[in-house]
Amino acid sequence: MGKFGDVNKIIHHINEKLEPLGFIVNNELIKGEEYIILNSERMRNPSNKDSTRENEPFVNVKEEYLFNSKLKKNEISLYYLIIEYIISNNKNLKIDIGDTTYKSLCVQLNIKNAHTQKNILDKFIFYNWIEKKSGELTLGIRFFTDLIKFFPLNNLDKCSLCNNAIIVENKRCSHCLSVYHPHCFNHLAEKLSLCFVCKNAL
Repeated sequence: MGKFGDVNKIIHHINEKLEPLGFIVNNELIKGEEYIILNSERMRNPSNKDSTRENEPFVNVKEEYLFNSKLKKNEISLYYLIIEYIISNNKNLKIDIGDTTYKSLCVQLNIKNAHTQKNILDKFIFYNWIEKKSGELTLGIRFFTDLIKFFPLNNLDKCSLCNNAIIVENKRCSHCLSVYHPHCFNHLAEKLSLCFVCKNAL
């Protein structure tokens, strides 16, 4: 560690070695936790295909990540429906109570057997694509590390501190109603005790 000085220098050194192999390491803050993420540069967004690389094999990036978790096509389709619901409605998906639920999305794809529904959900949770909290499904850590860049988040509020999209969970300044990620809000409260926008006490 002494040779490199800090994490950013270590990551820079690692990326110099990984670049010829087509990989890259990123340092990301996700839900207030710091993650070091290894990604493949060859797995590109289909909408951004580089014409200078037309001879390279081209894959659907999102499906490549999900197939690596041994998900079948109908399971991937179900996962997309779950993510689309959470992002479009900016709220978690209930498992079995309400108009749109995990079970109703399963039925929409003709996955009607309760045991099969449970097994698929267990697989999503095991591979960290989905998290289960208080009877609701929310985005898992793998969504943030692998897939978030491939989903449009333009309709969501931006955090007043980090300027990244806020999905479902948020906190607001009681004075100006500026919106924050919970971890960004807590960080401000601990360090400054002031709203980043209006400078009033949090």
